[in-house]
Amino acid sequence: MKNTKKIVATLAIFGACIGLNAQTYHKTKNEGMNHKTGITETTYEKTPIPQDKTTVVVPEVVKAAFNKDYYTRDISPTWKKEGENYRVSFTNASISSVALYSKSGKLIETDRQLGDNEYPAEIANYCSKNHNNVIVWAQDRGGVIKYFTRDKEDGQITWFDKDGNHIKGTGHNVHHTTKSVYK
Repeated sequence: MKNTKKIVATLAIFGACIGLNAQTYHKTKNEGMNHKTGITETTYEKTPIPQDKTTVVVPEVVKAAFNKDYYTRDISPTWKKEGENYRVSFTNASISSVALYSKSGKLIETDRQLGDNEYPAEIANYCSKNHNNVIVWAQDRGGVIKYFTRDKEDGQITWFDKDGNHIKGTGHNVHHTTKSVYK
């Protein structure tokens, strides 16, 4: 009878240990993973949010024209489709640029961020009175040169002619809007 009591007591202790161990949380290698999709519970934390939900398929003729027009070895272009055209933004060295190509690879427009003293003094004078915190860009559209500034705070775009005179009004050639490609 003594032995039976010992065996029962040992089994009771052993059973209690197994019960406690069963309630202890042990993370396994595949725990939290959906086995159909392979998505884990931390996937959403580790996956970057895409800035642009559409992937732009750029025709080879457009890519070839871009590679011919620009030294592209050290740059990573970002492409966007605009109607039938393709807009590419990139930084080469420390100079930000934007180019617009037709679907046949013809260069339509280039925009380039300018440094100090690379633009007419009239633009600097206008900005010192009206907009202090701006980036100045030059635009070449079919040989017609214009300048524009982008306010770093509110994104406001202000246009100037080739001589640096402020262009007032609205119309096809004047845009007083925010353009997200110009950072």
